[in-house]
Amino acid sequence: MNIDYLTIIFAVLFSIPIISGAFKPFSSERIFYSIGSLFDNIKLIVVLAISIFLTKMIYFERENSIYQRIYDLIPASFKEMLEGRDLFVYFIFVPIIAGGLLLLFWPASNFIFKKIIDPLSDKIYDNLIRSSRSFRRLLSGLVQVPKSILWVFVFGLFLNFFNYYYNVPVVSKMISESYAYNFIYNNGIVYVLDSSIAKKIPVILNDTFRQDEKMYGNETLDGSVAKELVDRITGKNIRVIKYFNGVTLNKAIKSNDQIDTTAIKLVGNESSSYKKACILYNWVSKNLEYDYDKAKIVGKNPKGIESGSIVAFKTRKGICFDYSCLYISMCRAVDLKVRLITGLGYSGLSWGDHAWNQVYDDSRSLWINVDTTFGTMSNYFDRKNFDTDHKYAELQGEW
Repeated sequence: MNIDYLTIIFAVLFSIPIISGAFKPFSSERIFYSIGSLFDNIKLIVVLAISIFLTKMIYFERENSIYQRIYDLIPASFKEMLEGRDLFVYFIFVPIIAGGLLLLFWPASNFIFKKIIDPLSDKIYDNLIRSSRSFRRLLSGLVQVPKSILWVFVFGLFLNFFNYYYNVPVVSKMISESYAYNFIYNNGIVYVLDSSIAKKIPVILNDTFRQDEKMYGNETLDGSVAKELVDRITGKNIRVIKYFNGVTLNKAIKSNDQIDTTAIKLVGNESSSYKKACILYNWVSKNLEYDYDKAKIVGKNPKGIESGSIVAFKTRKGICFDYSCLYISMCRAVDLKVRLITGLGYSGLSWGDHAWNQVYDDSRSLWINVDTTFGTMSNYFDRKNFDTDHKYAELQGEW
């Protein structure tokens, strides 16, 4: 039986302030503290949400000219140091913005405490002193709900950041399957953290490629979580995979006349390898739809599932492996050097097994990263901070 441990932890965190508030002694000072705590916690939730939102808008999106002007004030050397390090951007800027907002709100907060909360607590105490003990406890507990929300929200943010930078398979699986975390993520975190850290970009379930190896008998594989974590940290987890989603790589990248003709027509008379690669990237990203149902099936049992270039081109659907295979076939049709890369990709919710490509740019004599799957959401052709949401790249084939 699978136990949702994270949901249990969230439930405990949510309950602690409420239970604690309900069983503390009833007094006028306690009423004043409870109302003040209610106000402070609501204020902290609002300030935290605004601070994260402003960090996102200033540093990552800059859709408004005001945000762009503020971003331009940040020293270039500082921005270069933080390139691709989204977590540190939030750790640095959120406290600064939050501190500024709290100072800005301090006169108003002080006024509210003296003129509203203090006299209001006296009136509430006078009315509650005649009520039943059960009602007083219920009300004292409910007053702590904003603190409970703050606790679970902060813990959810911590899990999101931790899972982003330190992929531990067990934790990643728990996060993906946690009802409470998914609820908090979809109804709170995603709205304030909707940047390169939270993108809603699809990846297949963790260990999908590794399941293929187990299913088809790779005797060298050690499936222990501890060994996998150590190998990933030390860079010793390079795996040459024989079967992807139940098919060999050579079979998966097999092309046909329709695919080749489409690729040739798309690039036309273009001679630049970089521009040809970009044209094909745009076509694959825009003309294929991510197949979420297939991803679920492949995560459980890849046997008997059709995968690769031809099926992706025919159905106009697929998962990351299908996107990558079709890109390979189209690149080969127009004489571009191309690779298949496997590793981990970040979906905004968790890290999962992922496949992408590298294509050779003749003009610069280097391989550039290309992710046609992520390209359905944003530009992932020769993206500068590509490694931010791609880890543990392993070369599986080159053509």
